[in-house]
Amino acid sequence: MELYRIIKRDSRSILKSCWGRSVAAVFIILAVYLLLTVFESVMMIIFSDEDVASMSLFDVGNVSVPILVITAFASVVATIVFPALLIGFKRLHFSFANDEDTDISALFDVFSSLKFIARAIVFYAMLIFKYIFFTVLAFLPGSVLVAAARFYIAPETKNMSVLQICAYCVGVVVTLPCLSLFAIYAQKWFAAEYYLSEGKNPSEAFKLSAKATRGLNISIIRFKLSFFGWALLSLLLLPALWSLPYYSVSKALYAKYLMEKYERSLADFPEKSEE
Repeated sequence: MELYRIIKRDSRSILKSCWGRSVAAVFIILAVYLLLTVFESVMMIIFSDEDVASMSLFDVGNVSVPILVITAFASVVATIVFPALLIGFKRLHFSFANDEDTDISALFDVFSSLKFIARAIVFYAMLIFKYIFFTVLAFLPGSVLVAAARFYIAPETKNMSVLQICAYCVGVVVTLPCLSLFAIYAQKWFAAEYYLSEGKNPSEAFKLSAKATRGLNISIIRFKLSFFGWALLSLLLLPALWSLPYYSVSKALYAKYLMEKYERSLADFPEKSEE
C-alpha cells in the first residue's frame, strides 16, 4: 500500500477521537476572523461621515483619521493574531498525529510567549515572500516572451499577426512548466510549520523541512492531489467540516513521518547533520 494511503487510513482512525476538537479549532479561528471583521466594519460605520464606510488605497488622502486608525489597528491585530493561531492549529494537529490527548486550549499555546508570536509572524512573512518571489520567477520567462511579442512585433501584415499570436502561445506554454517546477520546488517547505511549532526558529524550520523532504517533492504533491475530490466537496459547508480536519491530521501525520525519517537518518549517518 502506498504511503499516502496508509497515512490517510491512520488519520481517519485518529479522527475518531479528536474530530470534535479539530472542528472546534476551525470554528474558533473563523469566529476570531468574523469578530475582527465585524468590529472593523462597525467602527468604520460609526466614525465615517459617508453613507458607505470604505477605504481605498488610491484615495487615502481623502480618508478621515479615525478610519485610518481603525484600519491600521485591525491590520496590526490580524498580523499578530492569525499567524499565532495558524501555528497553534498546526501544533494541535501535530499532537493528534503523535496520539496525544491534547486539549483545545493548545490552540492558544503560541500566545504564551512574545518570542513565539514574533516567530510565527516572521515565519509567515518569509513564507509569503518565498511564494511571491518564486511565482514571479515562474512567470518571468513567459511574460518576457509575451511582452516582446506585444511591443516588438507589429501586426501590420497577416504573417506578422500570426507570428505575434504564436509568440503569445509560446509564452503561455513556457509559463506552464515553470509553474509546475515551482509547485514541485515549493514542497520543500511542507514540514516547516511543524518544525516551527516544535520550537525551531523560522530559518531553522525552513532548512530542516528542506532536508526532511529532499527527494520526496513529487510524493508530497501526489499526497495533496489525493485530496482534490474533498477540496471540491469543501465548497459546501458540511463536507468541509470533515475534509479540513481530515486533511490537517493527514498532513501532520505525513510531516511527522518525514521528520522522524530525517532524525533516523541523522542517527545512522551523523555526518548529515553537518551539511
